[in-house]
Amino acid sequence: MVKSSDVFCDLDIKSPGRGSGSYFVPHSANGQPFGFRGPIGVINAGPGPTLTLVGGVHGDEYQGPIVISRLFHELSSDLLKGRIVFLPALNTPAFEAATRCSPLDEGNMNRAFGTERTAQPTDAIAGWFEDTILAQSDAVVDFHAGGKTSVFAPVTMVNGDTEENLRLAHAFGLPVIWRLGPMNSSTSINTAAQRAGVPMIACELGGAGGTDVATNRLAYDGAIGVLQHLGMIERAEPQPEVSCVHVDLPSRENTVRAPKQGVFEPMVEPGAWVKEGDGLGTIRDVIDLGQSPVEIISPVSGLVGMRVWRGAVSFGETLAIILRRVPAHSST
Repeated sequence: MVKSSDVFCDLDIKSPGRGSGSYFVPHSANGQPFGFRGPIGVINAGPGPTLTLVGGVHGDEYQGPIVISRLFHELSSDLLKGRIVFLPALNTPAFEAATRCSPLDEGNMNRAFGTERTAQPTDAIAGWFEDTILAQSDAVVDFHAGGKTSVFAPVTMVNGDTEENLRLAHAFGLPVIWRLGPMNSSTSINTAAQRAGVPMIACELGGAGGTDVATNRLAYDGAIGVLQHLGMIERAEPQPEVSCVHVDLPSRENTVRAPKQGVFEPMVEPGAWVKEGDGLGTIRDVIDLGQSPVEIISPVSGLVGMRVWRGAVSFGETLAIILRRVPAHSST
């Protein structure tokens, strides 16, 4: 049994300059009987805010690890005000296995915050982050994508409609802001930040278990926008204001699930607007050709925030999430 208090870090993030190191989790497993390490970096340029950049909460989502690594190597400490903490693969066992959840305990890192801290390694890492890193942060950006199973429209997510959260979301620059609301998990990293009173945004950038030029660019530009907003780097030139649509997930009715197993043929892509009754795709039984195809109809009107990526789907699997447009809050 490992506790969050057992996790330790060999990098002093209060020291000036650029540094890299590891956090160590003394969890004994078959492949690593004496524990495992996870990566951490810091650029500490003196007085100013502390921004924490988090990736790899799910191990098969790569835009965050890429942009965090890039920023660690490319940002000049001479041009920075404040401190950036870099955590490119927070759930390191999942990242190394290229899986959503940790192979050590099947732990979903984004459901491990605020849970018992004397249980499994995923809970211990989450507890260490919340107690040690989040407690020293003035703002957090958490990078996500759809992983191997799904693809998301590029969206920024806020939990708690605070003005600073919304300002961070606008600074990130994506055209859609997803206000998470009561459907969000109470044990996510967003709710941990809300409990701590730390401004935070998360984002979803594509998926399909890989990366592409467009979503990597969105991740980079978004991080730079946040750094500029916080006054940590100078604005090279005035940034055009992005017109943002606000959406939420009001109920379980907005999650479309497969009524049977089969092969899913999509008809719409993430980011498309649909009306109630529009076709989202078709499930085809390829093994038994005598079975009629089943058309999947949108139960509500809204934005297709996500669709399943893999072709073969199982009964009850989420095929799509339809987000409802809501009035925008003032945040500038």
